Amino acid sequence: MFARVWLPTAAAGAPSRLYVPASAVLRRAEMTGVYVVDAKGAAVLRQVRLGRAQGSDVDVLSGVSAGERVAVDPQAAARAD
Repeated sequence: MFARVWLPTAAAGAPSRLYVPASAVLRRAEMTGVYVVDAKGAAVLRQVRLGRAQGSDVDVLSGVSAGERVAVDPQAAARAD
């Protein structure tokens, strides 16, 4: 048997959390990702690891950095790709 445990990391001086709209998240089988828009306007699918949902947003644990642009509509971004 095994268990997956999520522990909060609200330590003093911890980095602020990064959120994306839940509508921007694309789930395909085992992959969870978002389309990140580069400087040339091209959308690239990037795998992300998500945390808890906060209202209509989702906490991003890894895969996207602060300041990067994320496509809100993954279906439209996929067609433009």
